[in-house]
Amino acid sequence: MRVRYHIVYHFAAIIKISADIAVFNLSSELTTWSYQHATSIESTRVFLDDITINELAIVSNTLNCETIFVLILTNNHWIEIYSAKSLKHEPLFSLHLHSPARVHSTPSGSSYVLTNKGSMYCIAQHVTSDTEIIFNQTANTQLNIQCSMMWSSVLTLNGLECLIVLADNGQSMAIWTLERIVYIDIDISPYVSSAQLKSVLSEQRENVLLLYFNNKTLISVQVNLDISNDKGRVQLTPFGEIDKFCLRKHSLAVYNKGKTQLNLHNLCTHASYDPIQLDNQCQELCLNESGTYVFVIVKPRVLFMYRIEDRRQLAKLFVYDFVSFMIADNDFLVLAMNDRRLLTLMIADPNDPTLQARIKALPS
Repeated sequence: MRVRYHIVYHFAAIIKISADIAVFNLSSELTTWSYQHATSIESTRVFLDDITINELAIVSNTLNCETIFVLILTNNHWIEIYSAKSLKHEPLFSLHLHSPARVHSTPSGSSYVLTNKGSMYCIAQHVTSDTEIIFNQTANTQLNIQCSMMWSSVLTLNGLECLIVLADNGQSMAIWTLERIVYIDIDISPYVSSAQLKSVLSEQRENVLLLYFNNKTLISVQVNLDISNDKGRVQLTPFGEIDKFCLRKHSLAVYNKGKTQLNLHNLCTHASYDPIQLDNQCQELCLNESGTYVFVIVKPRVLFMYRIEDRRQLAKLFVYDFVSFMIADNDFLVLAMNDRRLLTLMIADPNDPTLQARIKALPS
């Protein structure tokens, strides 16, 4: 069984399970702990001299899936990579930048760095003759578009991991494949006029970006790349005004508080499922890693679990305190509670033939 990790800043409610991570706010303390047969803190690192963590990403280990690395970007523009099990040790890799940046890890174990000046870097893993992993900067290049906002994400296009960067004016995007940069025109004006982009989200193994604007407009952007002639094209799909949304695999769950209902979409087939009517306002929303189940916290602190395929309600649980964040892999749902505790729940589908074996394997 794969070792599972939580990684947090200063034990605030900042979590992602397995080989992922999520961040709520800045802090100067980083802690990892794992749970499999028992819960235990793995390691802690405290940053001094007013150093805080601006961004953080989990980097998968190309040799051993049970160990992971943590990449951080500090407020003084240092990139550092640590082993999740030994945060107190010196970093395995360090790189000093001269401007603010954004970092993205990829399923292959590489990491992309984008600065607000348009400089791009790739940090890759290499295996030594002693079967140890070292990190090296393997590529860097400069964009010819203005991208001070650093709106970016990683997609997989034609089997290639690509860094996608949106221009500040919202009229073009750059696709970096390490070997080339392809620029694509994009016109979002029919869907948003004066609205400003608020966030960019994607599933790294897919070819769809989600653009969310400050007027609550949500647009999906399907990106296609033709390597033979270095050209690309995009297909835009608007979803209207959305208050909350979550994307996993091809599944997209969106919530509009005006209608108090959950709408589910398959971005691969462009199919929409029958909506799920909620009893009250949605407070938190997430999908599991495979996009099979959707979890909703509804006022007053009631957790619901639905199977997307048939929209059947599988679970209902009253939560003892407010939930500030929640996330799921394929086996567990983790709730970050208002009292700074983490509540871990196993995902149990009565149709799962392995359910009883999974229950027996839980820590006592």
